Amino acid sequence: MENITIVLIDDQAFFLIFMEELIKQIDFPIPIKTKSFDNPEDALDFIEENSVDMIISDYVMPEINGIDLIKELKKLPDKESVIFIMVTAEHARNVKREALELGATDFLTKPIDKLEFLPKVKNLLHLRLKEKLLQNKTSLLKYEIERNLKEIKTRDREIILRLSMAAEFRDEMTGDHIERVASYSKLIARKLGFSNEFSEDIYLASPLHDIGKIGIPDNILKKKGKLSIEEFEIMKKHTIYGFRLLSNSKVKVIHMAAKIALYHHENWDGTGYPYGLRGKEIPIEARIVSVTDVFDALGEVRPYKKGWKAEKVIKFIEENAGKKFDPKITEIFLQSKEEILKIKEELSSEHPYFGSLLNLGTGKKPI
Repeated sequence: MENITIVLIDDQAFFLIFMEELIKQIDFPIPIKTKSFDNPEDALDFIEENSVDMIISDYVMPEINGIDLIKELKKLPDKESVIFIMVTAEHARNVKREALELGATDFLTKPIDKLEFLPKVKNLLHLRLKEKLLQNKTSLLKYEIERNLKEIKTRDREIILRLSMAAEFRDEMTGDHIERVASYSKLIARKLGFSNEFSEDIYLASPLHDIGKIGIPDNILKKKGKLSIEEFEIMKKHTIYGFRLLSNSKVKVIHMAAKIALYHHENWDGTGYPYGLRGKEIPIEARIVSVTDVFDALGEVRPYKKGWKAEKVIKFIEENAGKKFDPKITEIFLQSKEEILKIKEELSSEHPYFGSLLNLGTGKKPI
C-alpha cells in the first residue's frame, strides 16, 4: 500500500486549491495523493480507471450535481467502498438525506471550515486505511477460501456454458464461439484494470449474452438471407427475452449476465437497441461484450453470411470506435490484437484443446 488517493471535485478552482492545501496539513502514516477536477465527467473517467480511496465533491455543479455523481459512481464496479464526502450548504437537509440513502459517507459545509474539514477528513482516512490493512491481512484466508471454492466455480461455469449452448445450437453455432467471447471479455476486463473477481464474473456471465434467442422463431433465427424490417424487430427482442430469463437472480454472475443480455447491442453513439442508450449509460460489462461478440461473430459462418477474415473484422472494429463501440475498450482491444488472435486460434473447433472441459458442440470424443 503506497499511498491514499483523494479525488477532489468542484467547478470553482479556488475551492480545489483550498482543499489541496488543507489536505497537505494532515499528518498521516502514508502519503496522501490528491487529484482535482473542475469537471465531474473527467473525474468519473479517472475514478473508473484508477484506484481511489476518497471523493470530496461539491453538490452544486453545472450538468452533474453531487446526487447525480453518486448515482453514476454506483454504476462503476469495485467502487462501493470508496468514501464519498459531499460539500453542501448547511440548510440542504433534503439533499443530505437523499445522498445518505444513495451511499454518501459524510458531509462538509460550504464555505469550507478548516476546523471541520481537517479532523473529519483525517478520521475518515484512518477508517479507510484500517479497512485496507484488514483486507491485506485477510488475503491469505481469502486465498484458502478461493481454493475451496474452485470446484464450485468450475461446476457453475459448466452449468452456465451448457445453458448458453441452448441458444447457440439453435443459431447453428458451436460452443467455441461462447468460449472465445468469454475469454476475450476476461482479457479486456483485466487490461482495463478491473479486479480478478470482476474479470472472472464477466468470463462466466458473457456466454449468456444471446440466451434470449431461444425465444426467437426458427424461420427468423435460421433464415438464409437478410431479415425484413418486421423480422429484424422480432430478432431484436432476444435482448429483452434474455433479460427476462436472467433478471431478479440473487446470484451475482447471473445478475451481470442479465445486464449483458439486455444491453450488448446498444451502441456508444446511441444508435443501438433495445433502448438506444448512449456512452456510459450502457453498463461497462455490456460495452466489453459488444466488442468481443462482434469480433467473433463476424468471423463465423452464419446461415445468412460468410465469415470475414480477421484483418477485415479488426478494421471494422477500429472504424467503429466512438460509433458502435466504446473508444477506450476499442483501444484496449486493438492493443491486445495478438493475444486476441491467439485465443481465437486456440479455441477453434479444429484446435485439439477445444472442448477439453465441456466437449460441447464439436462432435469430438472427450479428450
